[in-house]
Amino acid sequence: MDDGDIAVPGYNHTLRFTTKGEPLYLDDKAGSMTVSYIETDSVIPYIRLSGSYFEQSILQKSFKQNPTYAIFADPEMKENITSQFSVNFYFGRAKDLTDNTVTTTDTGTGSTVSKLYGRVTIGDKPGDAYVMIRATPYSDSLFTTVYGAYLIHIPQIKPQVALSQDTIKAYLGTEIALPTATITDVRGSDITDKYDIGITAKATTGSDKPEGTLFSYKDNKHKVISLKKEGSFAFHYTFTPKNTTQYAGYERDVPVTIIKATGTIPTTVSFAHEEHTIKLTNQQVNLDTAIVRDNLGNDVTSCFKIDMSINSDPKHVCKSFWSSSHDADSWLMQTEGNAEGTVVFDVTARPDGSWGHDFTNVFSGNTTTLTYSSSSRYARLIVSPNNFTTYINGYINEDNQPTLHNEYNGQEVEGTYWVKVPSAVEPSAQRYGTTFAPDSTVVDASGTKWVYYNYISLKQNGAPSNWRLSFGNMAT
Repeated sequence: MDDGDIAVPGYNHTLRFTTKGEPLYLDDKAGSMTVSYIETDSVIPYIRLSGSYFEQSILQKSFKQNPTYAIFADPEMKENITSQFSVNFYFGRAKDLTDNTVTTTDTGTGSTVSKLYGRVTIGDKPGDAYVMIRATPYSDSLFTTVYGAYLIHIPQIKPQVALSQDTIKAYLGTEIALPTATITDVRGSDITDKYDIGITAKATTGSDKPEGTLFSYKDNKHKVISLKKEGSFAFHYTFTPKNTTQYAGYERDVPVTIIKATGTIPTTVSFAHEEHTIKLTNQQVNLDTAIVRDNLGNDVTSCFKIDMSINSDPKHVCKSFWSSSHDADSWLMQTEGNAEGTVVFDVTARPDGSWGHDFTNVFSGNTTTLTYSSSSRYARLIVSPNNFTTYINGYINEDNQPTLHNEYNGQEVEGTYWVKVPSAVEPSAQRYGTTFAPDSTVVDASGTKWVYYNYISLKQNGAPSNWRLSFGNMAT
């Protein structure tokens, strides 16, 4: 049916007529389809697929669920004649296929399928992609062409939203940080930056409109709320994707209850990490941000100032430390840059007493410690491969040379690498075809003579393919 391919509105239709008559029209959600009648002496084959509906995330580009197919000469599907057909896969119309066609593209989803092997690559748009199958007989006098299809449903990426608080219970007259949201996809990858997050306050059943400063910013970093009326309401979170084609939206309510405190509200102060390790050469360090919480678990850091003093520093790691505002995230330390040791800070959270922002009679303060240690750290030198074979007077070049990588916690550590070779194997180094001498020759305590080459010099500006190292003697 090259002139009128089978349309598949949601499953695979099989229509076969051997008696000529009036055209037949099928109407459904996908539109209409016209089936013309033909008369032929050739056998009309039957195609069977192992599945007709599949679903795959837009995040997974390689489609691995391809259904198997078989072609039969009879409706009971007993006589397998698959080997007598040439099978092509395509999106769109069969009549657009040519001998030069390699792949075709689904216009709706951007998915592609290879004509010969049916390999599908998922596109960048959600939707339904119908993979068409055309089986053409090698002998058209024996069989007619038969068609099949299967559907790949590609849904939008649905956000998995985790809030730092699912409900809020707070004290009247306090200022608290709003719950923060982390958004991931089904694989667990963070996609928070793919969304705009909107927050509005709304009344709930039996509640009044909330009063007070609903949203404000502390130094453009901490979004906080300040409420002046007891009662209940909800924060309505709206997660709007920046790319509305690929990503789905999401909404959630966070119930809020405001109560009146019966006295001074107790607090705790802590850090995400109270012990830190820094490089010996780190000279200016942004100290960790203190977090102050009330006894209901709310982040009330914006209601406090942070003071620090040195508890102990026997090795004089800290040269100086300061803060211009005493805000929780504003403390810095200047180190000596060469002292190995540990400095311990005493940290005091005191209620802010600023005019118009006075919480001295609302909260109690609290203390904790913060520790920083500096020391030399050892990187890991990775040589790959670390075992190889070459011929006498053959050379280690771009195809078989080892590469060196010196890292600490996944980060490259700058330094000088030396390639140390026994003099007995008669090493010879070349760069751009010119032989150059080793950087040094050393005899160790056992009498073995070693030749040293600077690895960076061997590579000539970091290009591995420029250097060659060969050996004149056989050795291990």
